[in-house]
Parts: sequence; C-alpha cells; structure tokens
Amino acid sequence: MISNVVKISNNRFLLFYLVLCSYLWFTFHAPLHLNEQLLEVHSHSLFSKWFSESGKLVAKLFAHIQELLEDPNTLVCVLIDEVESLAAARSTSIGNGEPSDAIRTVNAMLTAIDRLRKFPNVLIFTTTNMSSASVLDLAFIDRADVKQYIGLPPLEARYEILRSCILELMRCGIVVPPSDLRADAGQSILLSYKELSRKGYNGVSSSRSAAASDGMEMSDDIQGKSLVLNTYVPPSLDPGDKGETSESLKLMHCAQHAETLSGRSLRKLPFQSHAQFLRSTTASLSKFLDALSQGIAKERVSRSQLEQK
Repeated sequence: MISNVVKISNNRFLLFYLVLCSYLWFTFHAPLHLNEQLLEVHSHSLFSKWFSESGKLVAKLFAHIQELLEDPNTLVCVLIDEVESLAAARSTSIGNGEPSDAIRTVNAMLTAIDRLRKFPNVLIFTTTNMSSASVLDLAFIDRADVKQYIGLPPLEARYEILRSCILELMRCGIVVPPSDLRADAGQSILLSYKELSRKGYNGVSSSRSAAASDGMEMSDDIQGKSLVLNTYVPPSLDPGDKGETSESLKLMHCAQHAETLSGRSLRKLPFQSHAQFLRSTTASLSKFLDALSQGIAKERVSRSQLEQK
C-alpha cells in the first residue's frame, strides 16, 4: 500500500555530497532490472544563451520524465550530476546581481520535483562536489529524503584500488611478479585486504604513531619541497607467510600513506609512478611498489604546495 504523499512526504529524492569522487559510482552500482531506465542528466546542457529559455528546458526535461513514468511497471532512475548548476541558492544569486534567468531555472527545478511526488516508480539521484550547504538552495535541500556525505576512500578501499591497478599492469606485462608467485602456480600474487586481515595484517590505523610501530615511518619536509616515505621495513612474518604476504604488506604501506588522496587520484598513481620513477618498460613487482611509494610522496608534496599558495 502506498501512503498519502500529503500526510507522509516522500519525494524519492536523494542528495549525495561527493568529495572528489565520480558520479559514475552510481552508474556502476545501481541495480539494473529488466523494467528499469536510467536517465542521466548533464546540468550544463540545460542552459541557454536566450533569456528565460533555461527554465523551459528544465520543464521540458521533466515533462519527458513524466511520460516515462506513465508506465507503472517501469522504474525510472534519474541521475543529475553537478546539481548545483540547477539548484544554486537563490538568495546568493540575488545578492550577487545574477540574471533572474538563473532563479527561474531553480524555480522550474523545484516545481518539477514536486510534480513527480505522485509517481511511486521514480528515484532521483543528485550529486554535488560542493560540500558547503550554502551553495545549494535551502528549498532544494529540504526536499531531499536522504542527504548522504561520501568522503575520501578508507584504507580498505585505497588498498583494493591500488591492488586492482597493479593486477591490471601485471596482466598487460608491464609489472612482472616474482617467479615463485606466478598466477599459473595457483597462488595469489597480491593478497586482498580481507585475506591480509585474516592473517592479522589489517593495517587498521594509518596515523603516524601506528605506522611507526609497524616500521612504516614517514618524514615530512614541506619547506624543502620534499616528502619522503622512509624505506619500508616489514614486520616479522611467520615462516609460512612470506612471498605474497611480503609484497602485499608493501602495498598496504603505500595505501596507508595515501589517506588524503581521492579515488580518482589513486587510479592515476600507478601510471604516474611508472612514468616518473622507472626507466624501463617493464619492472619487477618490488621495484614498482618502491616507485609507487615515491609517486604517493610526490603527489602529497604537490598538493601541499598548492594549498600554501
């Protein structure tokens, strides 16, 4: 039974604050069923150089969405990226003397969302990289049923991102694993985070004190324009835990010190590290992990210098 939308307000409208993340996360992780349509809206394409035309384009878009919703057996998922373009705070626009056409666009957006309330087969996903609530119109935020903040990837995610990149480079023949850890030998070249955790090497803390206790120290010298991850000193391993565990812990060392980097930056690091710190087309896994450590240090230095400007 569907509740009365007047007494129980439910817009089926979700607002996600993404910190340096990609909206494609929703595209890949939203479950797609047989009678589901995913409609991706690029906010910038709805603006026109003609006065008052932008509001009409927004209304036309949502009129098309309503046509799709007429089929009750079809679930329509609407993904609006960079929603601050369509839902900027009207009070700020007035104060800055911006054209009233921007305000009309926000009004059209709010009205269209209200009209979709009567349809039970719609889900509206909106994303923004602007974490400040003052950027979005208060009436727009108030209409969102879920307001979810998605921050930087945690340690497990950073480790798995870097691990997947290295495994892909191995598949392409750019990174060469040790001879005793070949894939055809039935062994894992790099253990997953869960496998490391089961062995007791979960790297739960990425703080300096915890890193130092595991032989993972980091020295900072921002004034000298250098930030170096000290030589990796592995903890004592059980006799049966050497091999893939040792290489996996080196990768864990890198992931621990990449805590300020976004998923997008992590995906670029293997390519950047190979180009800047390796002088050969192919490299052993151990040498590549050393280069990756240097790449993380260089990226953090660059970001620190930008923040000081």
